[in-house]
Amino acid sequence: MHSPDGLANYFLLKELVAAYSAIATRWSYEALYQFAMNLSGGDHALRDELYGRASVSIRASEFHSEEFPLDPYIDRTQARWNLRDLFNGLISDLLRTTATEQEISAYYFPALRHCTGQQMTLDIITLNHDLLAENLLGMAGLNYSDGFTAEGSPIGDRGGRQFPVFTDAFDQTIRLFKIHGSVDLYRFEETIPIDASTSQWANRHYYAKPKSHDDRHWPKTQGLGNHNVMTDSQQPDFLTGTDKPALIKANEMYRALYARGQEALNQADVLWIIGYGFGDEHVNEMIRISLRTGQVREVVEVNKSRWAPTEWNSRGLPVS
Repeated sequence: MHSPDGLANYFLLKELVAAYSAIATRWSYEALYQFAMNLSGGDHALRDELYGRASVSIRASEFHSEEFPLDPYIDRTQARWNLRDLFNGLISDLLRTTATEQEISAYYFPALRHCTGQQMTLDIITLNHDLLAENLLGMAGLNYSDGFTAEGSPIGDRGGRQFPVFTDAFDQTIRLFKIHGSVDLYRFEETIPIDASTSQWANRHYYAKPKSHDDRHWPKTQGLGNHNVMTDSQQPDFLTGTDKPALIKANEMYRALYARGQEALNQADVLWIIGYGFGDEHVNEMIRISLRTGQVREVVEVNKSRWAPTEWNSRGLPVS
């Protein structure tokens, strides 16, 4: 059974991908994402044309009928122009792992045991949005901190269970820095009364990790009165596109995560680079800074990339 909104999104994405492919010299999902975002404040004529094509296609499809017309759902999507949510939801679905716990443990546990068995501080800086690192650490029974804390959280579910919210707390010997966000991360907005006599309200934002559909849609403020709290989006909040530095700069939480990640790199004595293709220049610069001014004395590069910038290791540190 296909949902009407899902079908509308499918036909819209199909037209969007076709429009991007017609001008792209090198196909990249991040460039496609940026193309869609640029349409939000740019070429309204092209945007309207895409919706028009999607509407024609959906009316001609087997899913549309006079008894169950689907074009109103295209109109609703157009009114919201919520392509960021559409993309994030799609990426979130694609990133859900199908590997079994046995497969994950067999592949990753030896390296993880090596690191954690030497009583060292382990900092994991990942650009991935999936939950592989969290699942792996959980399967191994290892405590870690990721900047989110449930204790004292101002929002939770109807049963009183508090959601982990971002507090910039990294208090374990294993620290996880997801500097581009995660598929389990949602942005909540709380509407706060300022002056009841004048009906003035203000908005406050939280980044939290609810566990279920109900948690995302019907959160409850914990101990702060009867304020209105809702998700800004029904889709997870993470960064993609070709201009991530601008998104990081504009967001307080991501600025904090990025700064913390840089601190961790600067304090490392051994840097493991695993499966990174050096495709994000702002991350390349983080590495350069740590190798130039930090405490790194050795680099271990796993799955070496032929795209590595020639000057990334300017100090000439040993790389294995």
